[in-house]
Amino acid sequence: PRHNKSRKMNSLILVTLLISISTAAQSDRKPCQGPSQYTVQLFKYRVSSDLVIEDYTEGTKYIADDYGQVRFDTAATNVTTWINYNTKQGWAFDRNTRICHTFVPDAKSRTGNGFPDDTKLVETKFIAGVAVDVWSFPAKARPNIVMFVEVTTETCIPVKFMIVDTNAGQPIFVSEEWNYVPNLPPFAFDLPAECQMTRAAFLRNQLLPEHIRKEIRMIH
Repeated sequence: PRHNKSRKMNSLILVTLLISISTAAQSDRKPCQGPSQYTVQLFKYRVSSDLVIEDYTEGTKYIADDYGQVRFDTAATNVTTWINYNTKQGWAFDRNTRICHTFVPDAKSRTGNGFPDDTKLVETKFIAGVAVDVWSFPAKARPNIVMFVEVTTETCIPVKFMIVDTNAGQPIFVSEEWNYVPNLPPFAFDLPAECQMTRAAFLRNQLLPEHIRKEIRMIH
């Protein structure tokens, strides 16, 4: 993986600082709106209550937010996942076995770097000399859950996304992003023949193979 686990856990300590200043930041600035289509490399992981990474994945994500579509190619399991939120369809293609699984995706989550109306600016910091804005907004159904999104100030390039449990004072999910490209290759959302031939009846997610279910969980 791009980062080792110890480096990641050390960086998570900084989250408590973000939580403490999130209510203090005052600004009339509005969040930026980046390109609706882009490609990015990312490392995503879930964090247990004792700050141990218990699930992670790394790969390339293709986002077409204007069409409600997302694709994720994993590096370790050789699984490619496509989701079309507009048609409520999902496909997970095992590139080793050439088997395509279909599933019903969860309700649309954050696919791009659009922000809700209640987003607040936490701080502006510098990473390798580049100004980065940290924005936050609460989860709709769970007031103790806060989303933190880091994007470059001038170009609105995504850098990091975190879901933080403010009751526990720690993150529960982190996505670090790099190698941002503000466009998509023409083939990004072309399904392989195996997926186009898959039967129309969609499997319940719990019936899918475990490594497929993991990648579906991590793409949302």
